Amino acid sequence: MGEIEKINNGERMQIVFPSDLNMLEKIVSEAVSFIKSHNLQIDIFAFRLALHEGLSNAVKHGNKLVKELKTKLAISLEGGVMKIRIEDSGDGFNWKGLPESTGDFSRPSGRGIHLLKAYGYVPDYNEKGNVVTLTKEL
Repeated sequence: MGEIEKINNGERMQIVFPSDLNMLEKIVSEAVSFIKSHNLQIDIFAFRLALHEGLSNAVKHGNKLVKELKTKLAISLEGGVMKIRIEDSGDGFNWKGLPESTGDFSRPSGRGIHLLKAYGYVPDYNEKGNVVTLTKEL
C-alpha cells in the first residue's frame, strides 16, 4: 500500500503518503483522530468532506494517480484557527479561473470548493496551483 510518514507534535500534524486513492480513508481517519485529541467543537462531517475533496483532487488531478508521487497533508491549530495544507507534486492548475458558485450542487464535479466554502473553509492557493490551504475559524 505504500509508506506513510507521519509527524504529530501537539498543535501540528503532517502526513506524507503515496498518491493512492485507497489510502485516503486511512489518512482522513488519522486527521480526525488528531482533531478529536484537541477536543475541537467542529462539524466532523464537514472536516472529513474538506479533507476528502482536497486530498482526492491532489491525488487524481495533481499527481495523476502516480503512486510514486507524494501527497502532503499538514494541519495546524493556532490562535483559534485551523489550517489544512494539501500539496501535490504536479504542475498545478489555474485556480484564478475557477468559476463562482451558482449554488447548483447537482453537478458531479467542480462543486467541491464551493461546498467547502459553504461550510466555512476558506481556500487559498499558491501561485503554481499545487498547494491549497483551507483556513477555518474555530
